[in-house]
This record gives sequence, structure tokens and C-alpha cells, in this order.
Amino acid sequence: MSKRTTLPRNPRDFYETHDPKAVTPIAPLWHLNGTRYIEPFCGSGELIANIGAQCDALCIYASDIQPLPKVKGVPNTLTFNKQKFDEVYWPDFCDNANITHFISNPPWLNDKASDYQLLRIINKLAEVRPTWLLLNGNFAFNKRSSNAMAICTDIITVGRLKWIKGSQFSATEDSAWFLFDTKTATGLGPILHPRTR
Repeated sequence: MSKRTTLPRNPRDFYETHDPKAVTPIAPLWHLNGTRYIEPFCGSGELIANIGAQCDALCIYASDIQPLPKVKGVPNTLTFNKQKFDEVYWPDFCDNANITHFISNPPWLNDKASDYQLLRIINKLAEVRPTWLLLNGNFAFNKRSSNAMAICTDIITVGRLKWIKGSQFSATEDSAWFLFDTKTATGLGPILHPRTR
């Protein structure tokens, strides 16, 4: 059966990460590390609320080029900033706010220009702090991703998620969390953590 679908995709590839299964495999890791993170593609904050419901990781800063009203479960103290990615000087911001990670579900647009932009973002963030991104599982096998995979240290498989609230159907493609970190990457490739449930 084909993993592809002919259904139209949402504008800007906007799909909120509300499915608890997106966070469950990785929540213990963030919980134990006392994670303080930035969400650079926050949308309405579904991922932030999802993480907050499952572990003690704390979102310090959230931004998007088109942020939406916050969903239930996002701390009232957290403001969503309308910013383009390049408008923030991440190293100083992370040092001043004691940030440990970037955590996000960026757009999965599958074309050469979008892939180039995502790869540029991965490299920029991973130079500053370890960066967890929820991506299409096939990202690991895409030729265009080879440079990013050289700085990927871990992959935690998630499986197929429900991207549309109330839908009875899961996605047609598998998801996985990828950890990118230029400081600890060996260049030998990531450790694959298979699904345990």
C-alpha cells in the first residue's frame, strides 16, 4: 500500500502536534533532564501543551511566522512571538535564558527549496543547542538529508500519528524524533531507538 496520499495539504504544512503518542516515547528523557526549551515553530502551542501534560520540560520562548491563539494547556506566562526564524540571535538568547534544547515539529514540505531551508535551520539550531525535531521518518533516508544526518545523534521512532483532531484515521507516513547536535555528533550516524509500545 502506498504511503502517499492525494489529499490536499494544509497551507504552510500546518498540522498541530496534539496526538499524545507524539510525545510519549520521548517524555521520560525530557522529564529527567529538566529540559528548558525553545519552540521555534509553535503554531498554537499544541506541542507545548502536549509536552507539558507528560513531563516537566519547560518552554521558555515560542515563536512562529504566523502564531495562532494559544490552546488550553499552554502556560499563561508564555507569549507567542511573531518572528521569522532569522530575527532572533539564538546564541545570546539561549545563554541568557539558560536554554538546554530546541524542540519543535517544523513543516514537512517535500520539495527542494523547502528541504534546503529546513536543513539550514537544522544546522543553525544544532550549533547553538541540541535540537529535537519531529520529522517524517523517511527524512533519515533522503539523499538531500545526508548532511543533517551527519550531525544527528539519535532517532526515536514514533510511528503514525493523528494530525487532525477528531479524525479516526492516522497519517499515512511514520514520524520520528531526530536529535541534531554538532557538538556531540561523531559523524558515524545516529543511534536508532525502536518503538517499545
